[in-house]
Amino acid sequence: MSLVRPARLRPSGRVETKSAKEAPAVPVKFPAPLAGWVENQNLATNGTGAVVCENMFPTSRGLRVRGGSTKVATVGARARSMFTYETATVAKLFCATGSAIYDITAMDPNTVPSAAVSGLASGYFSTEQMGTVGGEFLYAVNGTDSARLFNGATWTTITGVSTPAITGITTSTLSFVWKHKNRLWFVEKNTKNAWYLPVDSVGGAAAQFSLAGVFQKGGALLFGVTWSQDSGDGMDDRIVFVSTEGEIAVYQGTNPASATDWGLVGLYNMPAPRGKKCHIRAGGDVIIGTDAGAIPLSASIDKDPAALSAAAVSSAIETSWLKSTRTWDAIQAWEMVKWPQENMLIVSLPHEGAISFVANIQTGRWAKYIGWDAQCFAVFDERLYFADISGNVFAAERGGTDNGAAYIARLSYIASDFESPAQFKVTGLMRGTFQAVGTPVVQLSASSDYSTVFPALPNAFVPSGGAGAKWDVSLWDQAKWDDDGLNNYLVKPTYTTGWVPVAAQGYALSPQMQMVISGTGRPDVELVQIDMMIEAGGAVG
Repeated sequence: MSLVRPARLRPSGRVETKSAKEAPAVPVKFPAPLAGWVENQNLATNGTGAVVCENMFPTSRGLRVRGGSTKVATVGARARSMFTYETATVAKLFCATGSAIYDITAMDPNTVPSAAVSGLASGYFSTEQMGTVGGEFLYAVNGTDSARLFNGATWTTITGVSTPAITGITTSTLSFVWKHKNRLWFVEKNTKNAWYLPVDSVGGAAAQFSLAGVFQKGGALLFGVTWSQDSGDGMDDRIVFVSTEGEIAVYQGTNPASATDWGLVGLYNMPAPRGKKCHIRAGGDVIIGTDAGAIPLSASIDKDPAALSAAAVSSAIETSWLKSTRTWDAIQAWEMVKWPQENMLIVSLPHEGAISFVANIQTGRWAKYIGWDAQCFAVFDERLYFADISGNVFAAERGGTDNGAAYIARLSYIASDFESPAQFKVTGLMRGTFQAVGTPVVQLSASSDYSTVFPALPNAFVPSGGAGAKWDVSLWDQAKWDDDGLNNYLVKPTYTTGWVPVAAQGYALSPQMQMVISGTGRPDVELVQIDMMIEAGGAVG
């Protein structure tokens, strides 16, 4: 919108090029910045994103204030990994420390359960579930301890003489496990060797597959993954081997021992991965978290490695991503997890101290979550959980506090000069429109000329929440249903703050909002738009 009317205010120390009549302020609408957190645009582009987007998740229609985190379990020491075992009849959630694996399915927030596996030297596990005619099994390997196998009831230490057994390789050297074409594959730590078992088996003679003559940059094999050309498992699936140096060897076929049914498709390059678990399968692609960003595997095929950062799905937050890669936690690498029920991708940054990068998988838009000291994540029973450096396990996006502490949602739009860069602007009034359950306490403000300065925090918003209704117990016309669910897409009441006084002036203005959340219930608040009353003066010098 071009603002050409002169303002009633004459800024101190500025001289108008010509006099003009007074003109009324005009309302300007700022829809919720659906582009999310953006760092790769010039600040003067009048973009649709936000320079600050903290604890607000970009949906397809607005920005949702994130929920809190509720402590549900404890393991008493720094969490190293979380993983699940799920069948039609058994569902288990496990959390590993540096010395033990704990079954935390019962979720007691105050008592460390008895260790399901003890005497470990490392807890940084890679896991894979495999179904055979003998049942469903979960393999867990860490490259230091002997492999462990869970059958739904008990854990077995896998060696060359156990039942079942893996022969041909010492299982304590296996650091990563994945499944491809009904076979279990493993990485031998600090080597370029992969090992595989017979089809549909969790034991037997492991066969070696060496990539020593394939990888050209040194380093070691870090992880493997199945790469599908569609969104499921099928005939077109290929197996991918990724090295610590970012080399990617792609093979196709079903039998690695057959020269006619196994072959190298190509060798590609991308920046070094940020950890053996810093990747996800997304649709028909694989997203790998690297030193240059979260890069689709498909992009490495037709782009020079130097150009891959531009193809990264995280390019919008490139500045912060690169800054975070300058430090490294020697104990805990980065981790990616996909929460399909909420279309959410989460990147844990264990060394950052309570910061995670999050993205909407459908839209590719990013935000920053602050306040969750996430060392590792897991999705269990369609809910997201994370564990912190002290061994506390939390249900994410639950409740209205972070384990009893208030947290802040904060937003600042990319500045707009309203297509009139030479005109000085003044705002005195703003209002916000939200879809919300309850009456949110929101502070609106504005910054000028590409700065980002927030005023003092407002009073806390206290979402009431409470326990959801119970089927066959609660009264239908009185109960509050689906209170803790996130996937409640029913139309919520629209709440408008009304016009509130806000003082800001400059050539470009940035709408801002802050909320302090502190309540028993999860905040159900989504920003729709912010309106500003703008007065524009003549060109000034």
